[in-house]
Amino acid sequence: GDPKGDKSPLAFLYLPMTPDRKSLWGLGWTHFFLSASTLMVTSVLPIFMREQLGASAKHIGWMEGVAVGLAFLAKIFSGVLSDIFRKRKPFIVWGSFLSFCSKPFFILAALMLSTPAIVCARFFDRLSKGIRTAPADALTADLSPTQLRGNGFGLRQALYVSGCAAGMLATAFLLAIKSSYALIFGLAAVPSLLALLTLFFFTQEAQTRSESKTWKLSDFKRLPSAFWKLLFVAFLLMFGRFSEFFVLLKARHVGCPLPLLPLFFLPEFIVQALIAYPTGKFADRIDTKHLLAIGILILSVASSILALASSPWHMLFGSLILGLHLGVTQVVLKKSITDTTPSQLHGTAFAFFYLTEGTALFLCNPLAGMLADHFSLHAPFWQACTASLLSAMAVMLMIRKGKG
Repeated sequence: GDPKGDKSPLAFLYLPMTPDRKSLWGLGWTHFFLSASTLMVTSVLPIFMREQLGASAKHIGWMEGVAVGLAFLAKIFSGVLSDIFRKRKPFIVWGSFLSFCSKPFFILAALMLSTPAIVCARFFDRLSKGIRTAPADALTADLSPTQLRGNGFGLRQALYVSGCAAGMLATAFLLAIKSSYALIFGLAAVPSLLALLTLFFFTQEAQTRSESKTWKLSDFKRLPSAFWKLLFVAFLLMFGRFSEFFVLLKARHVGCPLPLLPLFFLPEFIVQALIAYPTGKFADRIDTKHLLAIGILILSVASSILALASSPWHMLFGSLILGLHLGVTQVVLKKSITDTTPSQLHGTAFAFFYLTEGTALFLCNPLAGMLADHFSLHAPFWQACTASLLSAMAVMLMIRKGKG
């Protein structure tokens, strides 16, 4: 039962089922259902907007930029407030509830072909994610043993992307039997409801987290320089991580059939699910900066392939490489944040992290849309390649300075 001494690659999976471990699994399955619900909508949403509502790539980019910016703004407040009140679960519950409430707006938009309704629905959906994400990340750190945080984040990420795959499969099946957009959006409420039930019955606050210190404004000074350097790397990286809508638009442009479009990201999510847990396990044993640099360089390779792609098969190959990048960096970034900050400030640290990401995505999504409209659908991926190379250079400088 000693996790520190157990070197088995699957040690984390068979540790005793303590209340904290039960809650960690409950949190993971909550994210499985939430991601399934989200992907049932987003896997067809850009095509619905483009072909049914006549939206341009620039308009989609602006909508995504504002929606993501709103979500990341919510992450700031929810993360800090979860530290102030020393409670994570209420914020995750409210965020999950808002996700469920956004589905009627998607149905209304599909029935009335209403652009304002789809924008409103997307804003509600992103706001719900914003409210729950930073507290959920902090709770994952609270529930995981210090020496196994990489495992904890890897487990949750694996369940999250598995839910994404399940959502895409469900949407592809519904399209194959000629279901309407309204029906697809309506059925997406089912896994959202299951997420709420899982959260209520199987997830609790961490039993072992210290409650001795209260949050103070001066605690910002306790966030070390290594954390701020990590934020700078994340800011550069996010300019290469614009909305997946642009990947779907280009896949459609190079000939991907509409019924197969919801399945386009399925191989990518399978790769993510397979790589996330081993990456977390590996990150518990080595300096995470090296893993982060490798993960970011993989993004530059994926972006180059997507930029040059001229067929659905080329796009699919680029998407697989993109999944490898996400499987590595998502886990490593979150583990790095918890490793470089005090446990009492994990919510605040994730709030700043998501503020940084949100600012970058707010800027890069409209930029990607304008590049796509004024040049071609290849251009946003060259933007991503450039941003990832700059981010990798920043990590390498950190590694070199650390050695010095």
